[in-house]
Amino acid sequence: MLSSHSRDTLASSFSAAHPIAKEQNVFVAQAARAFAHDIATPLQSLCLLVDASDNGRHIPPDFFHQLNQCTRYAMRLAHTWMELTPSSPPQSVELDTLVSDVVQIFFPQHAFIDIAAAPAPIIGWDHLLSRLVQNLVQNAITAGASRIRISVHPGKDQGACLIVRDNGPGFTPQQLASLRRGILRSSKPEGGLGLRICEIIVAHHCGHWTCSSQPGDTRFIINLPPYPHFGEEPKS
Repeated sequence: MLSSHSRDTLASSFSAAHPIAKEQNVFVAQAARAFAHDIATPLQSLCLLVDASDNGRHIPPDFFHQLNQCTRYAMRLAHTWMELTPSSPPQSVELDTLVSDVVQIFFPQHAFIDIAAAPAPIIGWDHLLSRLVQNLVQNAITAGASRIRISVHPGKDQGACLIVRDNGPGFTPQQLASLRRGILRSSKPEGGLGLRICEIIVAHHCGHWTCSSQPGDTRFIINLPPYPHFGEEPKS
């Protein structure tokens, strides 16, 4: 098992120019491909909208509303990717401490933590992992959950496992697919990214996540490796 000193040394090595430059280039390429995939959704909607209007000759009544909706969604998506793509090397992160801090600061009345055995520190970006926890808990609250339980324990291959479980109404596989790809919503002109933000963060850490949901019991299980292996497929 890697000691804390070894992990700190490993973290600092991510900033070394020669051996890490190739991995970081792969990471940037992967992020660029994923962003291109995401941005294609609103752009395709815009193209269909223009085609339906016969290039401006037959403007439907809600044309400008839909145009505004799609463009704002595309802008929000672009800003989110810029915000979530790390610009600094990863550091050693104690996931149990980070989760405890997030709950105490943001959700002291809504969530409780179960840490039976603290995992070893992992290499990652603490601000992104904090955002991940915040989003999952806030999504549960928004969905109507009254009880949210967060578990942190050692994961596969010396990594860490994060489980967020709630008693909300749950959602169907179709609803989950919609949330994971981001959706255009009339209630928010800029659209809703849903769980896509969480997927981006997990992907940045080369992690893997699963979700199961039924009324009264929704679980997100996230496995994070001890450090990101850029260019490798996440392990199932």
